[in-house]
Amino acid sequence: MASDPHQPLRDDVRRLGELLGETLKRHAGPNVFDTVERIRMLSKSGRSGHDEDFRALADELGRMSLDDALPIARAFTHFLHLANIAEQHHRIRRRREYQREAHAAPQRGSSQEGFARLLAEGVSPERLYEAVCGLQVELVLTAHPTEIARRTLVQKYNRIAAALAADDRMDLTPAERDELIATLQREIDAAWGTPEIREHRPTPLDEVRSGLVIFEQSLWDALSAPRPAARCRSTSRPSASAPGLAAIATAIPTSRRR
Repeated sequence: MASDPHQPLRDDVRRLGELLGETLKRHAGPNVFDTVERIRMLSKSGRSGHDEDFRALADELGRMSLDDALPIARAFTHFLHLANIAEQHHRIRRRREYQREAHAAPQRGSSQEGFARLLAEGVSPERLYEAVCGLQVELVLTAHPTEIARRTLVQKYNRIAAALAADDRMDLTPAERDELIATLQREIDAAWGTPEIREHRPTPLDEVRSGLVIFEQSLWDALSAPRPAARCRSTSRPSASAPGLAAIATAIPTSRRR
């Protein structure tokens, strides 16, 4: 693994931020871009303890009209979405790095690491086995309108995530890498041009349709991913090994869902 395992995440966030900056210059104008950069720098400096910059930030935002504030707020919202996409991809990247090393220690925060820690602290394998098999996993999908992402935006975010994943390939040619950057730029441009809020007030049916997008875009893919066979209903004695117990936990979403 790299000496700094989180450097690829910082690189992705910086690159996506730079591409968003190019989008702002072309579609919102250089004044909006300059204002966003100024607010970003004042915010960063204010959080570092420079009170004068924090006051300058508050003064500038306080003088801003609603019409002027709207594109600024949209710019920061888009950046946060892009940063979240990069972070989600980095979690996948880190997981694959662990899986490529046959003798690597379990990834921190994984079920394997948690089970091994519990066993080392004296929890018996039988008690851990029963606790895992007694879990009930329920899916909760919010219906609040403010939590609904438009289908078109979700699709664009998914394409951005796919481009980040493709960019991790070590055998990309310069032309292929340039095309991936162009793809990211196109999708960011398209996302900026897509209104986040519909013109009409969302109805309960709109909320249902948006909830179904979650199933269509991500949930079915997650549930259909290959998993070890469920062992919770087996009459055989549980294995004392953490990987064996992890396999049980991994199988729970399909074997125990209600």
